[in-house]
Amino acid sequence: MARRVGGELQPERYVAVNRGCRRYFRLRLWERAGTSGPLTIAVPGYRRAIETDLLERDKAELAIANGELAIQLGGHEFACVRLFPA
Repeated sequence: MARRVGGELQPERYVAVNRGCRRYFRLRLWERAGTSGPLTIAVPGYRRAIETDLLERDKAELAIANGELAIQLGGHEFACVRLFPA
């Protein structure tokens, strides 16, 4: 079952590609303005988030608090997050 992932993704700064599968949802991000900083994404209905590399190898567990997760992105950096539904 697909759940909505959202937030204020500034199109001049971020591009998001979302892919689903039966057990989890993949979120791939690209910071394209060359500006480092945190990105907060609304992820209602998800209980667990894992940051991965581009080959989907686990890097770190990300905290979900109040239905949001925060990830730090460097300028022109890619990030991948695997989200597990509640």
